[in-house]
Amino acid sequence: MSAHDRRTWCVRRYAFAIPTEAALETIARYAPIVELGAGNGYWTFLLRRRGVDCVAYDLAPPDRMPNPNVFRPFTWARVEHGDVDVLAGHGDRALLLCWPSYRDPFAARALDEYSGTTLIYIGEARGGHTADDAFFDLLDCSWRIVEEEALPNWPGTRDALTVYSRAASSDGRGHASAGPSRAENC
Repeated sequence: MSAHDRRTWCVRRYAFAIPTEAALETIARYAPIVELGAGNGYWTFLLRRRGVDCVAYDLAPPDRMPNPNVFRPFTWARVEHGDVDVLAGHGDRALLLCWPSYRDPFAARALDEYSGTTLIYIGEARGGHTADDAFFDLLDCSWRIVEEEALPNWPGTRDALTVYSRAASSDGRGHASAGPSRAENC
């Protein structure tokens, strides 16, 4: 089996990014957590085993509907059906995004919808295999890095866990105004 085939098998069985004890400890410090785009719920499963309050959502939970990432029809933890609109009810939780697609504006839409102050992003930097440019524009404009944690990487990837805090806006409310023009107003 090639390295690519091994990675594909592991991604479909577990997760796109490789969890470590240090990464899980970092995430736990920011609990409670809402994971969006949770896939089969492996990260949520590991966090809950540590006693972390974590709710998980995915547009296509693989135990209930076909998933575009070809996950087996199985989840490690309960993953609720939901898109970015569910974030309106979770502003009191840290948002966990693990390997959001760079092919669509999912991650940027999540930041637009999320009213909380802490983002935990697991993936690659701008130009990599995760999140689109609009997401990174929003990060540059409205968020600041709090801490970073190195992660093991599959060949050809450069994953890291980065914790962000929402930068205070000029109106003192702790977040920038909603809408697609945030990055233009930096």
